[in-house]
Amino acid sequence: MNKLKIKPLFFKIIISKIKCRKMDTNEVKIENLCVGYKNINILNDINFLAGSGEVVGIIGPNGAGKSTLLKTITAVLRPTKGIVYLNEKDVRKMDRKEIARTMAVVPQHTLISPMFTVYDMVSMGRYPHIKNRFSPFDSARDIKITEDSMKMVGVEHLSEKTLDAVSGGGKTDGSYCSRTCTRAENFNT
Repeated sequence: MNKLKIKPLFFKIIISKIKCRKMDTNEVKIENLCVGYKNINILNDINFLAGSGEVVGIIGPNGAGKSTLLKTITAVLRPTKGIVYLNEKDVRKMDRKEIARTMAVVPQHTLISPMFTVYDMVSMGRYPHIKNRFSPFDSARDIKITEDSMKMVGVEHLSEKTLDAVSGGGKTDGSYCSRTCTRAENFNT
């Protein structure tokens, strides 16, 4: 197992990689990455390659920069130095839909109206595949992918429940399921 130790400030993050099933030629490559807030770098000179079929775990204490690293990989944060490549493309030059079609992330916290049903939340994962904002979410293909994802994750019984009526675990499962609906090539939790 390949381990890369990172020392942001006084903390450590360990990134571990294991081989898994291959999924085409996808990869995430990080070169000389520095990221921070208010002129203080949290992550310094990170270099990393996650190839197709590898599962990557990022482990570290609170405040070590795990979420900061994921936010930078998905282009939510801009690095102070360095580049993140997704399939050999600089993520800063990719549009949000292209990133979403290629990589899915389940965030720690999701802000969504509690009046949506679990089905509504899951079907929102199809958004990156909508050609224009006036296209219907409910094409036959989108409905099938949504229903199949809900069955795969085991939340089909929550389909008609509103988010305020399901447990925290049910919301997390629904959020995970929504990301499987994107049919993204890279999937991060």
